[in-house]
Amino acid sequence: MKIVIVGYGTMGHLLLSRIEEKEDLQCVGLIASSYYQEISELPQHPEVIVDVSHPDNFVKIERAMQHQPIPLVLATTGYNESQKNTIEDWARQVPIVMTSNFSIGMTIINKMLKTCQREIAQYFDCDILEIHHEQKKDKPSGSALMLKKTLQGPATDRYGYQKPISVTSLRHRQIAGEHTVILCGDHEQITITHTADSREIFVRGILEAVEAIPYLKPGLFSMEDLLAQRFLQRRQL
Repeated sequence: MKIVIVGYGTMGHLLLSRIEEKEDLQCVGLIASSYYQEISELPQHPEVIVDVSHPDNFVKIERAMQHQPIPLVLATTGYNESQKNTIEDWARQVPIVMTSNFSIGMTIINKMLKTCQREIAQYFDCDILEIHHEQKKDKPSGSALMLKKTLQGPATDRYGYQKPISVTSLRHRQIAGEHTVILCGDHEQITITHTADSREIFVRGILEAVEAIPYLKPGLFSMEDLLAQRFLQRRQL
């Protein structure tokens, strides 16, 4: 599969190295300073666009999509509402995988919280602490906002209100990512922490999404969708 990577920072470097290790994947270009500036300039037409950059580069993807819709794997957070609406429009034409965190572990934690959201809302106060490296620009992180949205969910507390959920963000050195959900009830506390020891876990999830693209119909998919699909495929084998 022919891939173009938008962004060539730490994640872009790591992603390219992992793609080069796979016989069935090929990077046909990088969209970054000192490389190609537009997807239309690439010598080969990509079969999937992977964005690991910043919402400021969204316009470059937009220009490519206006020329010809291409499946997307969006591993960037911080899109504004207008950009999100545009992505939803594209999803009517091509498959798009977009999530706040491509880690399989974070996907599982988010699914666990969804399953118990009603009980959590009834009996616990919720707080989120997220810690990332100093280069991370969005604050709070997209993953923290994802967890907050899950915890708020449709269910209310015993008095019919949605409890406020605080998010605390810290930026320290080269921490790949740490998210802690703190649930405080009467005389008990639950703490759930996910620690990313390396950005490798995000690259693994991105590659899972890339390899799933040929089997997806047009639509907007999360990592949770992909894991569920993969589980069903394994059961059918």
